[in-house]
Amino acid sequence: MSGSATNDPHWAYSTELAIASVQEGLAPRPHRDALDKEETRSLAVSVADLVKEDDNRPPRSSSPNFGAFYSSSANTELDVRRDIALLSYLLAYTKVKDRRSNSNAEGMDRKRALGALDPWTYLAHIVNTGHDKSSNSVIAVTGRIDRDAITAALVQNTVTSPKPGTPSFRIELLHPEDRKIGLLLLRKPTKCPSVEHHIRDVFTIVNYLITSSPPTSQMTPLGYESILTSLFFMFIAKRCYLKFLARIANGERMWSAHPTSLIRAWYASDNSDRNRSFVPQTLLLPATLEHALARTYKLSPARNIRPPSSGRLTYLVGPENVSKWAEMLVRCQEELEALLLSLQEEDIPDVVMDAGQESAFMLDTVFQNGLLEILLTDELVAHMQTCAESALRDARRPMLNSYVLVSNEKLPSESNRQHIIRYLKTPVIPFAAARFLVSYCRKLAPPTPRVSLNAFMVHSTSSTPPVSQEHVNTFKCQFLEHFTFPKDHRDVIDKALSSFRVRYNGTLHAEAVIMALAYAVRVHPDKGARKGADLPTYFFDVAPVFQAHLIPIGASKKCCFCCDLLASLMMDSEDGKASPRFLLQDTHSTIFPWIAPDGIPLSVSMEMRSRLLKIFYDSVTTYATSVPSLQTSPAYSISELPKPLASRRLREVMMWSKDD
Repeated sequence: MSGSATNDPHWAYSTELAIASVQEGLAPRPHRDALDKEETRSLAVSVADLVKEDDNRPPRSSSPNFGAFYSSSANTELDVRRDIALLSYLLAYTKVKDRRSNSNAEGMDRKRALGALDPWTYLAHIVNTGHDKSSNSVIAVTGRIDRDAITAALVQNTVTSPKPGTPSFRIELLHPEDRKIGLLLLRKPTKCPSVEHHIRDVFTIVNYLITSSPPTSQMTPLGYESILTSLFFMFIAKRCYLKFLARIANGERMWSAHPTSLIRAWYASDNSDRNRSFVPQTLLLPATLEHALARTYKLSPARNIRPPSSGRLTYLVGPENVSKWAEMLVRCQEELEALLLSLQEEDIPDVVMDAGQESAFMLDTVFQNGLLEILLTDELVAHMQTCAESALRDARRPMLNSYVLVSNEKLPSESNRQHIIRYLKTPVIPFAAARFLVSYCRKLAPPTPRVSLNAFMVHSTSSTPPVSQEHVNTFKCQFLEHFTFPKDHRDVIDKALSSFRVRYNGTLHAEAVIMALAYAVRVHPDKGARKGADLPTYFFDVAPVFQAHLIPIGASKKCCFCCDLLASLMMDSEDGKASPRFLLQDTHSTIFPWIAPDGIPLSVSMEMRSRLLKIFYDSVTTYATSVPSLQTSPAYSISELPKPLASRRLREVMMWSKDD
């Protein structure tokens, strides 16, 4: 087992995203434009109380004994899992500082590791449409690609309490429809159906991509891929437009204006002194962009610089044209947004569709080839960070959607520049996913041997007991009795914990379910071989997914702190070589109400409980001795976005396109 949490330098925390916000049980109250006055007291301590606080307050207790907090009788599997659920509930929305994901594969560089994740991450982006009411039904995707077969397993977050006797896992085979249906879905995508129907449609299209051939001998493979990419992009955009519109809107709130607008303003023509100091750099782009860049944005390749390879052209980004490159970003962003807005209607004007598709292709290509890294100088990044801090101070309304709140905020492991780049790439994900998956699937298509596609939906429940008000009250008494605090701190903590009114809504996270299944399959491979073993249907069909050396877990957003911690602990567990190895993107390091799945090793659960207890102790101690920060009210669901989103802006962009 890995070292004690008390000696781990990762465990420095903050209550920046409001340990205090759970004081009312985390029940969402949408459409609040201002913080409730009582909530601003934040765990029952007001700013006025802390201003009066004596600066000579006693120091916190040294070397608290975390190991002895839980009695040996409280170490049953269900007790430990309930304690984890309780602690994650009390810590909800606490961000753990300086937490870097430990769940990348050993010996693999980051680029290669993320490359192995790409197929599953892009599929996860597509199957998570964002249309669900709570935007909490995240679906994680894992799988295995062999020479003659692709096997995928999908797991959805679970928030409902199971009935007694409900099995921990239920596996459903997703039958892709006929190839003709796949082609029809690409040509005439419909609006989003049910989650199950949408997932089946996605895999029907994937099945078509790996089995189809160009319709005529005159069509080149590259030309065929281009057509398929455009069709698949429109399918994804049609099904997922609400999610990506919400992310665009959130960016405008996070930086007070959309980042592309801030970049354009920075390089505007009236900033000639700033532009003259811009250091020229070269940018390699595919020759396919030459016509569009020259026609629309008056940007031409540098004829005096020979490109290193055929099919690519060298452009110069310098003082004389940097404002044109910035203008191109804004125009493309607005035309892509106009396309997404138009998808709310049945009929899409051709001019909007053509401009939106070309802009998506343009943005994805220049992003992949490094334009943002050139434009985002240190001075510009610092300016945008100032805008973000100003927007945070002035914020009165919540972000549009909790689904994208964590996806858009800065990660512990990234710089401000990386955060801006990651955000700007987000609205282009529909095109990036279409381009990647079409190219990937076409490599498996005829004349190579026929590849079979099998997809399974894993439904899961947890036997973890629910957290009640009685559990919170018992924990409070035990916590204050076990740990020593100065009287004024003790009173603050007592009052804060007494204010909790439990309305528990913990979630069984999809990533954690995949880890539990992997442990069951890999560590106990013979468990299901016994006669009469109670195993779900298709268990042995999906088992190969979890027998790979590395198990990729694709998701449409970074994983939470608890899932990342679980992956790290399971890979470092005493089971040694039998332990699964997991591949996750990264963690946003925020704690959410979290339920442990069935099948996690008890030793791992106990270590996880110990670490969460220490986080709670340090967070509460910090809270009792300093002014806690405030959090905006719970976020809206993107399904509640207003229908006529910026219709005037849509008309303006349409007119703009016609004029060109």
